[in-house]
Amino acid sequence: MNGTYGPTTCIIDKGVTNHIYFDRSILFKLEPIKSCSDALPDRQKVLATGEGCVNFADGLGLKHVLFVPQMTCNLISVTQLSDEMDCFVQFLSSRANNGTH
Repeated sequence: MNGTYGPTTCIIDKGVTNHIYFDRSILFKLEPIKSCSDALPDRQKVLATGEGCVNFADGLGLKHVLFVPQMTCNLISVTQLSDEMDCFVQFLSSRANNGTH
């Protein structure tokens, strides 16, 4: 992924299978994991070294977020989000629709 983003900027990505954050200070309940690699949509391999949670406003948040310090942006996985929330996301040419299964 090209470019550098701030620690709270997130890109919603339908090509990655896991949420990925690069800034340790944003994650809580961060637990070390056995290093695992993941492939980004551009086929770049990244190494995750931890897993934690992210809190947003109004009690919203993400679970099972991989900590990947070499990333330069945070990615929210549409696949993981829709699986965890039991919903679907439909992308159209001009907008995205969402709903429950």
